[in-house]
Amino acid sequence: MRFGDLLRSTRNASGVKLRALARELGISHSYLVAIEKNTKPASDRVFKRVCKILDIDPKMGEYYRAKVRQTAADRLATDPEFVAMVNDLAERRDYESILKAVRMDDE
Repeated sequence: MRFGDLLRSTRNASGVKLRALARELGISHSYLVAIEKNTKPASDRVFKRVCKILDIDPKMGEYYRAKVRQTAADRLATDPEFVAMVNDLAERRDYESILKAVRMDDE
């Protein structure tokens, strides 16, 4: 999952319409669609406003916004214990530990 996926799922769960959010953010509808499809990154200003408007923890947003290296991505795809650990940390909202685990995996 990347930031655009998190944005879309949170927006949908909140019942916020895409065009309404784009207006509130002061961006075009097409730019917001591109962010949600992960084809364009959110600017820092848009990222911060999205987190505030949709009540997304900025640390969690940064986790999904950060580029995960291929080795960590491969491990997430093949190692159920690693996935369980990351899911457990996410449930506890311990995003710093997730980032550390991913970074350690890449070293």
